[in-house]
Amino acid sequence: MKKYIYSFITITLFFIGSCDRYLDQVPDNRAMIDNAEAIKELLVSAYPKASYLPFCEQMSDNADDKGIRRGQGSRKDIDAYEWNEFQEISQDTPTYYWNACYSAIAAANQAIASIKEIGEGHPEMKPILGEALICRAYAGYMLTTIFCNSYHPETAAKEMGVPYPKEPGRVVFGHFTRGTLKETFQNIREDLENGLPLIENDYRVPRYHFTKEASAAFASRFYLILGEWDKVIEHADKALGNRPAIILRGWNNPETYVVYTYDELKATYSASSEESNILLISCASWWGRNFANTRFGLTTAVQDSILRTKNPLALQYAFRVFGTDVVRNVPKMKEYFKYNSLNATTGVGYTMISVFTAEEVLFNRAEAHLMKGDYSKALEDLNIWLSKRLKNYTGSDLQTLTEEKILQYYSPGSDRIQEFHTFYPVEGNQRPYLQCILDMRRSEFVHEGIRWFDIKRIGLPVTHIRKSGSNDEESTLTLSWNDPRKAVQIPQDAQTFGIEANPR
Repeated sequence: MKKYIYSFITITLFFIGSCDRYLDQVPDNRAMIDNAEAIKELLVSAYPKASYLPFCEQMSDNADDKGIRRGQGSRKDIDAYEWNEFQEISQDTPTYYWNACYSAIAAANQAIASIKEIGEGHPEMKPILGEALICRAYAGYMLTTIFCNSYHPETAAKEMGVPYPKEPGRVVFGHFTRGTLKETFQNIREDLENGLPLIENDYRVPRYHFTKEASAAFASRFYLILGEWDKVIEHADKALGNRPAIILRGWNNPETYVVYTYDELKATYSASSEESNILLISCASWWGRNFANTRFGLTTAVQDSILRTKNPLALQYAFRVFGTDVVRNVPKMKEYFKYNSLNATTGVGYTMISVFTAEEVLFNRAEAHLMKGDYSKALEDLNIWLSKRLKNYTGSDLQTLTEEKILQYYSPGSDRIQEFHTFYPVEGNQRPYLQCILDMRRSEFVHEGIRWFDIKRIGLPVTHIRKSGSNDEESTLTLSWNDPRKAVQIPQDAQTFGIEANPR
Protein backbone atom coordinates (compact mmCIF):
# COMPACT_ATOMS: atom_id res chain seq x y z
CA MET A 1 0.00 0.00 0.00
CA LYS A 2 2.62 2.53 1.05
CA LYS A 3 4.62 2.19 -2.16
CA TYR A 4 1.66 3.48 -4.15
CA ILE A 5 1.20 6.45 -1.84
CA TYR A 6 4.89 7.30 -1.95
CA SER A 7 4.72 7.04 -5.74
CA PHE A 8 1.86 9.55 -5.73
CA ILE A 9 3.71 11.94 -3.45
CA THR A 10 6.91 11.67 -5.46
CA ILE A 11 5.10 12.46 -8.71
CA THR A 12 3.24 15.32 -7.05
CA LEU A 13 6.45 16.79 -5.68
CA PHE A 14 7.97 16.54 -9.14
CA PHE A 15 5.35 18.97 -10.33
CA ILE A 16 6.31 21.47 -7.66
CA GLY A 17 9.71 21.71 -9.30
CA SER A 18 8.43 21.36 -12.84
CA CYS A 19 7.78 24.43 -14.96
CA ASP A 20 5.53 22.93 -17.60
CA ARG A 21 2.56 21.13 -16.02
CA TYR A 22 1.31 23.03 -12.96
CA LEU A 23 -2.02 21.27 -12.72
CA ASP A 24 -1.08 17.82 -14.06
CA GLN A 25 -2.08 15.00 -11.77
CA VAL A 26 -0.73 11.55 -11.06
CA PRO A 27 -2.02 8.77 -13.33
CA ASP A 28 -5.07 7.02 -11.93
CA ASN A 29 -3.94 5.16 -8.81
CA ARG A 30 -7.19 5.50 -6.90
CA ALA A 31 -7.66 1.73 -6.55
CA MET A 32 -4.38 1.55 -4.66
CA ILE A 33 -5.47 4.07 -2.02
CA ASP A 34 -8.27 1.99 -0.60
CA ASN A 35 -8.39 2.40 3.17
CA ALA A 36 -8.53 5.14 5.78
CA GLU A 37 -4.88 4.97 6.81
CA ALA A 38 -3.69 5.21 3.23
CA ILE A 39 -5.82 8.29 2.60
CA LYS A 40 -4.64 9.91 5.83
CA GLU A 41 -1.08 9.38 4.68
CA LEU A 42 -1.90 10.93 1.33
CA LEU A 43 -3.41 14.00 3.01
CA VAL A 44 -0.03 14.88 4.46
CA SER A 45 0.65 16.17 0.93
CA ALA A 46 -2.57 18.23 0.85
CA TYR A 47 -0.93 21.16 2.68
CA PRO A 48 1.17 23.57 0.55
CA LYS A 49 4.81 22.71 1.22
CA ALA A 50 6.10 26.13 0.27
CA SER A 51 6.33 29.52 1.95
CA TYR A 52 4.61 32.76 1.05
CA LEU A 53 6.29 34.58 3.94
CA PRO A 54 9.42 35.93 2.15
CA PHE A 55 7.85 37.64 -0.84
CA CYS A 56 4.70 38.77 1.00
CA GLU A 57 6.77 40.33 3.77
CA GLN A 58 9.11 42.07 1.33
CA MET A 59 6.22 43.49 -0.69
CA SER A 60 4.73 45.02 2.47
CA ASP A 61 5.61 48.14 4.41
CA ASN A 62 7.33 46.00 7.03
CA ALA A 63 10.31 45.82 4.69
CA ASP A 64 12.94 48.52 4.31
CA ASP A 65 16.06 48.72 2.13
CA LYS A 66 19.13 48.18 4.34
CA GLY A 67 21.45 49.48 1.65
CA ILE A 68 24.71 48.31 0.16
CA ARG A 69 26.01 47.13 3.55
CA ARG A 70 23.68 44.17 3.12
CA GLY A 71 24.89 43.41 -0.41
CA GLN A 72 23.02 43.77 -3.67
CA GLY A 73 20.16 41.51 -2.69
CA SER A 74 18.98 38.44 -4.57
CA ARG A 75 16.94 38.81 -7.73
CA LYS A 76 13.78 37.42 -6.11
CA ASP A 77 14.15 39.77 -3.13
CA ILE A 78 14.55 42.77 -5.44
CA ASP A 79 11.51 41.73 -7.46
CA ALA A 80 9.43 41.45 -4.30
CA TYR A 81 10.54 44.79 -2.87
CA GLU A 82 10.04 46.61 -6.17
CA TRP A 83 6.78 44.78 -7.00
CA ASN A 84 8.22 43.51 -10.26
CA GLU A 85 7.16 40.41 -12.12
CA PHE A 86 9.24 37.66 -10.56
CA GLN A 87 11.99 36.20 -12.72
CA GLU A 88 12.98 33.31 -10.46
CA ILE A 89 10.96 30.15 -9.84
CA SER A 90 12.94 28.64 -6.97
CA GLN A 91 12.00 28.28 -3.33
CA ASP A 92 10.38 31.34 -1.73
CA THR A 93 8.96 32.71 -4.98
CA PRO A 94 5.32 33.05 -6.07
CA THR A 95 5.82 30.42 -8.79
CA TYR A 96 7.07 27.91 -6.25
CA TYR A 97 4.11 28.67 -4.00
CA TRP A 98 1.66 28.42 -6.93
CA ASN A 99 2.99 24.95 -7.71
CA ALA A 100 2.82 23.86 -4.08
CA CYS A 101 -0.81 24.94 -3.78
CA TYR A 102 -1.81 22.99 -6.87
CA SER A 103 0.14 19.99 -5.63
CA ALA A 104 -1.85 20.22 -2.40
CA ILE A 105 -5.11 20.45 -4.36
CA ALA A 106 -4.06 17.39 -6.39
CA ALA A 107 -3.54 15.39 -3.20
CA ALA A 108 -6.85 16.57 -1.78
CA ASN A 109 -8.68 15.67 -4.99
CA GLN A 110 -7.15 12.19 -5.02
CA ALA A 111 -8.15 11.70 -1.38
CA ILE A 112 -11.72 12.85 -2.02
CA ALA A 113 -12.06 10.54 -5.03
CA SER A 114 -10.75 7.58 -3.04
CA ILE A 115 -13.10 8.34 -0.16
CA LYS A 116 -16.05 8.38 -2.54
CA GLU A 117 -15.04 5.02 -3.98
CA ILE A 118 -14.78 3.47 -0.52
CA GLY A 119 -17.96 5.15 0.71
CA GLU A 120 -17.99 8.64 2.16
CA GLY A 121 -20.90 7.80 4.44
CA HIS A 122 -18.74 5.47 6.48
CA PRO A 123 -18.11 7.07 9.91
CA GLU A 124 -14.37 6.49 9.60
CA MET A 125 -14.28 8.43 6.34
CA LYS A 126 -16.18 11.54 7.41
CA PRO A 127 -13.38 13.34 9.27
CA ILE A 128 -10.90 12.40 6.53
CA LEU A 129 -13.22 13.86 3.92
CA GLY A 130 -13.58 16.97 6.05
CA GLU A 131 -9.82 17.46 6.18
CA ALA A 132 -9.48 16.94 2.43
CA LEU A 133 -12.20 19.48 1.64
CA ILE A 134 -10.72 22.11 3.93
CA CYS A 135 -7.21 21.49 2.60
CA ARG A 136 -8.49 22.12 -0.93
CA ALA A 137 -10.32 25.24 0.24
CA TYR A 138 -7.21 26.58 1.99
CA ALA A 139 -4.94 26.08 -1.03
CA GLY A 140 -7.53 27.73 -3.28
CA TYR A 141 -7.95 30.59 -0.85
CA MET A 142 -4.22 31.25 -0.65
CA LEU A 143 -3.97 31.29 -4.43
CA THR A 144 -6.70 33.94 -4.64
CA THR A 145 -5.13 35.94 -1.82
CA ILE A 146 -1.81 36.18 -3.63
CA PHE A 147 -2.63 36.03 -7.34
CA CYS A 148 -6.02 37.80 -7.53
CA ASN A 149 -7.37 41.23 -6.78
CA SER A 150 -9.04 41.83 -3.44
CA TYR A 151 -12.56 40.53 -3.01
CA HIS A 152 -15.39 43.01 -3.54
CA PRO A 153 -18.96 41.67 -3.82
CA GLU A 154 -19.88 44.18 -6.53
CA THR A 155 -16.90 43.36 -8.76
CA ALA A 156 -16.10 39.72 -7.89
CA ALA A 157 -18.17 38.46 -10.84
CA LYS A 158 -15.95 40.50 -13.17
CA GLU A 159 -12.56 39.86 -11.55
CA MET A 160 -10.48 36.84 -12.51
CA GLY A 161 -10.20 33.98 -10.04
CA VAL A 162 -7.89 30.98 -10.22
CA PRO A 163 -8.41 27.46 -11.62
CA TYR A 164 -10.08 25.30 -8.97
CA PRO A 165 -9.89 21.66 -10.16
CA LYS A 166 -12.04 19.20 -8.25
CA GLU A 167 -11.29 15.93 -10.02
CA PRO A 168 -8.12 13.82 -10.01
CA GLY A 169 -6.59 12.26 -13.09
CA ARG A 170 -4.25 13.44 -15.82
CA VAL A 171 -5.59 16.52 -17.52
CA VAL A 172 -4.51 18.89 -20.25
CA PHE A 173 -3.37 22.16 -18.73
CA GLY A 174 -5.00 24.28 -21.39
CA HIS A 175 -8.46 23.02 -20.39
CA PHE A 176 -8.29 25.09 -17.22
CA THR A 177 -9.61 28.63 -17.11
CA ARG A 178 -9.43 31.10 -14.27
CA GLY A 179 -13.15 31.68 -13.97
CA THR A 180 -14.26 34.61 -11.87
CA LEU A 181 -13.24 35.56 -8.36
CA LYS A 182 -16.87 35.10 -7.34
CA GLU A 183 -16.82 31.52 -8.64
CA THR A 184 -13.55 30.77 -6.89
CA PHE A 185 -14.86 32.12 -3.59
CA GLN A 186 -18.04 30.09 -4.03
CA ASN A 187 -15.91 26.96 -4.46
CA ILE A 188 -13.88 27.81 -1.37
CA ARG A 189 -17.01 28.49 0.68
CA GLU A 190 -18.63 25.25 -0.44
CA ASP A 191 -15.59 23.15 0.49
CA LEU A 192 -15.10 24.97 3.79
CA GLU A 193 -18.72 24.76 4.87
CA ASN A 194 -19.05 21.13 3.80
CA GLY A 195 -15.84 20.22 5.57
CA LEU A 196 -16.33 22.02 8.88
CA PRO A 197 -19.03 19.72 10.34
CA LEU A 198 -16.97 16.61 9.51
CA ILE A 199 -13.70 17.56 11.20
CA GLU A 200 -12.50 15.68 14.28
CA ASN A 201 -9.33 16.02 16.34
CA ASP A 202 -8.06 12.46 16.14
CA TYR A 203 -4.46 13.24 15.15
CA ARG A 204 -1.16 12.18 16.65
CA VAL A 205 0.16 15.75 16.33
CA PRO A 206 -3.01 17.87 15.99
CA ARG A 207 -1.24 21.14 15.15
CA TYR A 208 -0.04 19.69 11.83
CA HIS A 209 -3.63 19.22 10.65
CA PHE A 210 -6.88 21.07 10.13
CA THR A 211 -8.38 20.29 13.51
CA LYS A 212 -11.68 21.78 14.63
CA GLU A 213 -9.77 24.77 15.97
CA ALA A 214 -7.58 25.22 12.88
CA SER A 215 -10.58 24.90 10.56
CA ALA A 216 -12.43 27.50 12.62
CA ALA A 217 -9.39 29.79 12.51
CA PHE A 218 -9.36 29.52 8.71
CA ALA A 219 -13.10 30.23 8.65
CA SER A 220 -12.64 33.36 10.76
CA ARG A 221 -10.12 34.68 8.22
CA PHE A 222 -12.28 33.73 5.24
CA TYR A 223 -15.42 35.41 6.55
CA LEU A 224 -13.42 38.49 7.54
CA ILE A 225 -12.60 38.95 3.85
CA LEU A 226 -16.30 38.67 3.03
CA GLY A 227 -17.39 41.06 5.78
CA GLU A 228 -19.64 38.44 7.37
CA TRP A 229 -19.02 39.58 10.92
CA ASP A 230 -21.31 37.19 12.80
CA LYS A 231 -19.59 34.22 11.19
CA VAL A 232 -16.16 35.64 12.00
CA ILE A 233 -17.14 35.83 15.65
CA GLU A 234 -18.80 32.40 15.65
CA HIS A 235 -15.73 30.65 14.29
CA ALA A 236 -13.24 32.73 16.26
CA ASP A 237 -15.05 31.67 19.43
CA LYS A 238 -14.67 28.04 18.40
CA ALA A 239 -10.98 28.44 17.62
CA LEU A 240 -10.13 30.29 20.82
CA GLY A 241 -12.40 28.51 23.26
CA ASN A 242 -13.04 30.14 26.61
CA ARG A 243 -9.40 30.87 27.51
CA PRO A 244 -7.80 33.06 24.83
CA ALA A 245 -5.53 34.81 27.32
CA ILE A 246 -4.00 31.47 28.25
CA ILE A 247 -3.24 30.26 24.75
CA LEU A 248 -1.71 33.49 23.45
CA ARG A 249 2.06 33.56 23.02
CA GLY A 250 3.65 34.85 26.22
CA TRP A 251 6.12 37.46 24.99
CA ASN A 252 6.09 39.08 28.43
CA ASN A 253 6.24 35.84 30.42
CA PRO A 254 9.29 36.16 32.71
CA GLU A 255 9.70 32.38 32.81
CA THR A 256 9.70 31.74 29.06
CA TYR A 257 9.93 34.29 26.25
CA VAL A 258 11.52 37.02 28.37
CA VAL A 259 14.49 34.84 29.36
CA TYR A 260 14.83 32.49 26.38
CA THR A 261 18.00 32.67 24.34
CA TYR A 262 17.88 33.60 20.67
CA ASP A 263 17.92 29.95 19.58
CA GLU A 264 15.33 28.99 22.18
CA LEU A 265 13.00 31.70 20.91
CA LYS A 266 13.33 30.48 17.32
CA ALA A 267 12.64 26.89 18.34
CA THR A 268 9.71 27.77 20.60
CA TYR A 269 7.96 30.15 18.23
CA SER A 270 7.11 27.43 15.72
CA ALA A 271 6.93 24.49 18.13
CA SER A 272 3.92 22.18 18.19
CA SER A 273 3.94 22.53 21.98
CA GLU A 274 3.23 26.28 21.69
CA GLU A 275 -0.53 26.60 22.19
CA SER A 276 -0.73 29.78 20.13
CA ASN A 277 0.19 27.80 17.00
CA ILE A 278 -3.15 26.56 15.72
CA LEU A 279 -1.84 25.16 12.42
CA LEU A 280 1.78 24.49 11.48
CA ILE A 281 3.03 23.56 8.00
CA SER A 282 6.55 22.43 7.15
CA CYS A 283 7.77 24.25 4.03
CA ALA A 284 10.74 23.99 1.73
CA SER A 285 12.09 27.47 2.33
CA TRP A 286 15.26 29.43 3.03
CA TRP A 287 13.36 32.01 5.07
CA GLY A 288 14.61 30.38 8.28
CA ARG A 289 18.12 31.61 7.46
CA ASN A 290 17.25 34.69 5.39
CA PHE A 291 14.56 36.51 7.36
CA ALA A 292 17.22 38.31 9.42
CA ASN A 293 19.90 39.02 6.82
CA THR A 294 17.84 39.76 3.72
CA ARG A 295 18.59 43.18 2.25
CA PHE A 296 14.90 44.09 2.31
CA GLY A 297 13.47 43.54 5.75
CA LEU A 298 13.20 44.88 9.27
CA THR A 299 15.39 47.88 10.08
CA THR A 300 15.78 50.04 13.15
CA ALA A 301 13.50 52.68 11.61
CA VAL A 302 10.67 50.19 11.00
CA GLN A 303 11.25 48.60 14.38
CA ASP A 304 10.92 51.95 16.13
CA SER A 305 7.67 52.73 14.35
CA ILE A 306 5.88 49.44 14.98
CA LEU A 307 7.58 47.48 17.75
CA ARG A 308 8.43 50.06 20.40
CA THR A 309 6.19 52.64 22.10
CA LYS A 310 4.23 54.12 19.20
CA ASN A 311 0.85 52.89 20.40
CA PRO A 312 -2.12 54.48 22.22
CA LEU A 313 -0.65 53.53 25.60
CA ALA A 314 2.86 54.82 24.81
CA LEU A 315 4.17 51.72 26.56
CA GLN A 316 6.91 49.30 25.54
CA TYR A 317 5.99 46.07 23.79
CA ALA A 318 7.76 42.95 25.01
CA PHE A 319 8.83 41.68 21.58
CA ARG A 320 12.47 40.59 21.63
CA VAL A 321 14.40 42.27 18.79
CA PHE A 322 17.95 41.17 18.02
CA GLY A 323 20.83 42.18 15.76
CA THR A 324 22.27 45.29 14.20
CA ASP A 325 20.46 47.42 11.65
CA VAL A 326 21.46 45.13 8.78
CA VAL A 327 20.27 41.96 10.53
CA ARG A 328 17.50 43.35 12.75
CA ASN A 329 15.01 40.60 13.54
CA VAL A 330 12.51 39.04 15.90
CA PRO A 331 13.58 35.37 16.21
CA LYS A 332 10.64 33.45 14.79
CA MET A 333 12.04 31.12 12.13
CA LYS A 334 14.23 28.07 12.57
CA GLU A 335 15.65 26.21 9.60
CA TYR A 336 15.74 22.43 9.45
CA PHE A 337 18.27 21.35 6.83
CA LYS A 338 17.81 18.06 5.03
CA TYR A 339 20.80 16.73 3.09
CA ASN A 340 20.12 15.25 -0.34
CA SER A 341 21.80 11.98 0.66
CA LEU A 342 23.83 10.45 3.46
CA ASN A 343 27.16 11.73 2.13
CA ALA A 344 25.89 14.86 0.44
CA THR A 345 27.03 18.37 1.26
CA THR A 346 23.95 19.97 -0.32
CA GLY A 347 20.30 19.77 0.54
CA VAL A 348 17.07 21.65 1.15
CA GLY A 349 16.18 24.01 3.96
CA TYR A 350 12.81 23.59 5.63
CA THR A 351 11.00 26.03 7.87
CA MET A 352 8.03 25.26 10.09
CA ILE A 353 5.59 28.14 9.76
CA SER A 354 2.50 28.88 11.79
CA VAL A 355 -0.16 29.69 9.22
CA PHE A 356 -2.90 30.23 11.82
CA THR A 357 -2.33 31.55 15.32
CA ALA A 358 -4.50 32.42 18.29
CA GLU A 359 -3.35 36.03 17.94
CA GLU A 360 -4.70 36.35 14.40
CA VAL A 361 -8.02 34.83 15.39
CA LEU A 362 -8.30 37.24 18.33
CA PHE A 363 -7.67 40.20 16.03
CA ASN A 364 -10.21 38.83 13.54
CA ARG A 365 -12.81 38.70 16.30
CA ALA A 366 -11.95 42.17 17.59
CA GLU A 367 -12.36 43.59 14.09
CA ALA A 368 -15.69 41.83 13.61
CA HIS A 369 -16.96 43.17 16.94
CA LEU A 370 -15.84 46.63 15.89
CA MET A 371 -17.60 46.47 12.53
CA LYS A 372 -20.79 45.37 14.30
CA GLY A 373 -20.49 48.44 16.53
CA ASP A 374 -19.68 46.50 19.69
CA TYR A 375 -16.76 48.63 20.86
CA SER A 376 -16.61 47.16 24.36
CA LYS A 377 -16.03 43.63 23.07
CA ALA A 378 -13.44 44.87 20.58
CA LEU A 379 -11.62 46.59 23.46
CA GLU A 380 -11.85 43.44 25.54
CA ASP A 381 -10.07 41.43 22.85
CA LEU A 382 -7.39 44.07 22.34
CA ASN A 383 -6.70 44.18 26.07
CA ILE A 384 -6.35 40.41 26.11
CA TRP A 385 -3.63 40.78 23.46
CA LEU A 386 -1.94 43.61 25.37
CA SER A 387 -1.86 41.50 28.51
CA LYS A 388 0.68 39.27 26.74
CA ARG A 389 2.52 41.99 24.83
CA LEU A 390 3.27 44.81 27.27
CA LYS A 391 6.47 44.71 29.29
CA ASN A 392 5.99 44.15 33.03
CA TYR A 393 2.23 43.79 32.62
CA THR A 394 0.18 44.04 35.82
CA GLY A 395 -3.22 45.03 34.51
CA SER A 396 -3.03 48.57 35.86
CA ASP A 397 -5.15 51.41 34.51
CA LEU A 398 -2.08 52.76 32.71
CA GLN A 399 -1.76 49.43 30.90
CA THR A 400 -5.43 49.20 29.97
CA LEU A 401 -6.62 50.34 26.56
CA THR A 402 -9.74 52.49 26.58
CA GLU A 403 -11.79 54.24 23.95
CA GLU A 404 -10.55 57.59 25.22
CA LYS A 405 -6.93 56.56 24.66
CA ILE A 406 -7.65 55.27 21.15
CA LEU A 407 -9.51 58.43 20.13
CA GLN A 408 -6.82 60.65 21.59
CA TYR A 409 -3.97 58.83 19.85
CA TYR A 410 -5.79 58.45 16.52
CA SER A 411 -7.35 61.90 16.63
CA PRO A 412 -9.42 63.23 13.69
CA GLY A 413 -7.19 64.43 10.91
CA SER A 414 -4.21 62.66 12.42
CA ASP A 415 -1.65 61.32 9.98
CA ARG A 416 -1.74 58.17 12.09
CA ILE A 417 -5.03 57.17 10.43
CA GLN A 418 -4.67 55.81 6.92
CA GLU A 419 -7.24 55.93 4.16
CA PHE A 420 -9.22 52.70 4.03
CA HIS A 421 -10.67 51.38 0.78
CA THR A 422 -13.02 48.60 1.86
CA PHE A 423 -16.28 47.57 0.21
CA TYR A 424 -18.05 48.10 3.55
CA PRO A 425 -18.25 51.47 5.31
CA VAL A 426 -15.81 52.32 8.10
CA GLU A 427 -17.28 55.36 9.78
CA GLY A 428 -16.94 57.56 12.85
CA ASN A 429 -15.10 55.96 15.73
CA GLN A 430 -14.68 52.77 13.74
CA ARG A 431 -11.83 54.44 11.88
CA PRO A 432 -9.47 54.99 14.84
CA TYR A 433 -10.38 51.60 16.27
CA LEU A 434 -9.64 49.86 12.98
CA GLN A 435 -6.33 51.68 12.63
CA CYS A 436 -5.43 50.56 16.14
CA ILE A 437 -6.19 46.94 15.27
CA LEU A 438 -4.21 47.14 12.03
CA ASP A 439 -1.21 48.65 13.80
CA MET A 440 -1.25 45.95 16.46
CA ARG A 441 -1.57 43.24 13.82
CA ARG A 442 1.36 44.77 11.97
CA SER A 443 3.60 44.57 15.03
CA GLU A 444 2.47 41.03 15.85
CA PHE A 445 3.23 39.47 12.50
CA VAL A 446 6.61 40.94 11.55
CA HIS A 447 8.48 38.52 9.20
CA GLU A 448 5.28 36.50 8.61
CA GLY A 449 3.71 38.11 5.54
CA ILE A 450 0.33 38.76 7.18
CA ARG A 451 0.79 42.51 6.81
CA TRP A 452 0.64 42.12 3.00
CA PHE A 453 -2.75 40.40 3.30
CA ASP A 454 -4.03 43.31 5.40
CA ILE A 455 -2.67 45.84 2.92
CA LYS A 456 -4.65 44.14 0.15
CA ARG A 457 -7.94 43.58 1.99
CA ILE A 458 -8.09 47.08 3.52
CA GLY A 459 -6.75 48.83 0.41
CA LEU A 460 -3.65 50.51 1.83
CA PRO A 461 -0.85 52.10 -0.18
CA VAL A 462 2.81 51.14 0.32
CA THR A 463 5.90 53.31 -0.04
CA HIS A 464 9.38 51.81 -0.32
CA ILE A 465 12.63 53.75 -0.23
CA ARG A 466 15.07 52.15 -2.69
CA LYS A 467 18.79 52.65 -2.17
CA SER A 468 21.24 52.23 -5.03
CA GLY A 469 24.92 52.54 -5.76
CA SER A 470 27.82 52.65 -3.34
CA ASN A 471 26.41 55.78 -1.70
CA ASP A 472 22.90 54.39 -1.15
CA GLU A 473 21.25 57.10 -3.20
CA GLU A 474 17.54 57.05 -2.39
CA SER A 475 14.53 56.95 -4.67
CA THR A 476 10.88 56.45 -3.77
CA LEU A 477 8.72 53.57 -5.00
CA THR A 478 4.97 53.83 -4.51
CA LEU A 479 2.24 51.21 -4.71
CA SER A 480 -1.18 52.86 -4.68
CA TRP A 481 -4.09 51.30 -2.84
CA ASN A 482 -5.58 49.95 -6.09
CA ASP A 483 -2.36 49.22 -7.98
CA PRO A 484 -2.87 46.14 -10.20
CA ARG A 485 0.53 44.82 -9.08
CA LYS A 486 -1.05 43.88 -5.75
CA ALA A 487 -2.29 40.81 -7.61
CA VAL A 488 1.00 38.98 -8.13
CA GLN A 489 1.44 37.99 -11.75
CA ILE A 490 0.45 34.48 -12.79
CA PRO A 491 3.62 32.39 -13.34
CA GLN A 492 4.98 32.73 -16.86
CA ASP A 493 4.80 29.04 -17.69
CA ALA A 494 1.20 28.90 -16.49
CA GLN A 495 0.46 31.69 -18.95
CA THR A 496 2.18 29.69 -21.69
CA PHE A 497 -0.23 26.85 -21.06
CA GLY A 498 -3.33 29.00 -21.29
CA ILE A 499 -3.87 30.68 -17.94
CA GLU A 500 -4.71 34.34 -18.50
CA ALA A 501 -2.29 36.87 -17.08
CA ASN A 502 -3.22 39.56 -14.60
CA PRO A 503 -3.62 42.97 -16.24
CA ARG A 504 -0.82 45.46 -15.82
